[in-house]
Amino acid sequence: FEEDDLVNGIFELIFNAGETISASAICVLCHLSQYPRVVEKLRDELSSVDLLTPPEENNNDVVNLKPEVLNKLSYLDCVYKEILRISPAIGGSYRKVLQTFELEGYTIPKDWTVVLGIRDTHQTETQLSDPSVFYPERWLDDDSSKLSFFTFASGPRRCPGKGYASLVLKLFIVKLCQQCDFTLSEKNPEMVAMPTPRPKNNLTGKFISRKV
Repeated sequence: FEEDDLVNGIFELIFNAGETISASAICVLCHLSQYPRVVEKLRDELSSVDLLTPPEENNNDVVNLKPEVLNKLSYLDCVYKEILRISPAIGGSYRKVLQTFELEGYTIPKDWTVVLGIRDTHQTETQLSDPSVFYPERWLDDDSSKLSFFTFASGPRRCPGKGYASLVLKLFIVKLCQQCDFTLSEKNPEMVAMPTPRPKNNLTGKFISRKV
């Protein structure tokens, strides 16, 4: 590798590992602050597995957030997916065409660069009548597997950090619901999408420790 290639690779890893997850965490705050009913449903689910129960009321047994516990939280998974569906951290991905092919009557030549518009694909989902509406319950439907969800791209070159991002963001949502109530300085923050989603204005928040 040339030095420039190594520098570019290191920068890309740092950006993808840090910037995207922090941007998604901001989106968690923005979406949940607008939908208190979703927060309450999350807390109900956490309560069902004793994740909101003080140790003294649970035979002094602290429930650890092990993978098998997280996997039981189906509504948490719905919220996580819906946030990333509406506000994917990366708006698109690029691929080089390895061989000429045709798609719906169009010829795509070899060596062209094509772009998968992740955000555009999610927002024009033909399976949904309301693709721009934040509604986590849509992922509980039996046919939810048919919904477009390319936040981490797809295929052999999909994001290698998908599992890490999923774990970090789900833990963030759990801890947020467990430990505090919060409000933001704007009820419906205006967001900009590039290079990653973030509030347009200087958004501030107020976090109050929550006693279970």
